[in-house]
Amino acid sequence: MLFLSQMPSGKYNMPKLPIRISPKINIKPYQQAFIIAYVANGYNAAQAYISIKPHVAMSTARTEGPALLANPHVRAALDEYITQ
Repeated sequence: MLFLSQMPSGKYNMPKLPIRISPKINIKPYQQAFIIAYVANGYNAAQAYISIKPHVAMSTARTEGPALLANPHVRAALDEYITQ
């Protein structure tokens, strides 16, 4: 299991909540941060994307947020996170 606190901090705004993801699901730190933000803000993909990458334009967030949700690895991690 991976915990968000074990991930390196970088250019992304990383939430401080623990997230447990099976090691079989290979996602990147910003994808984990997106999952936490997505659930925390009421399942708004664009707002979740802006919360982890505040430097992007809203039009970019409206495209990239749903694109992250379409990623099968992110979707599997999200499903696992929600069912915890």
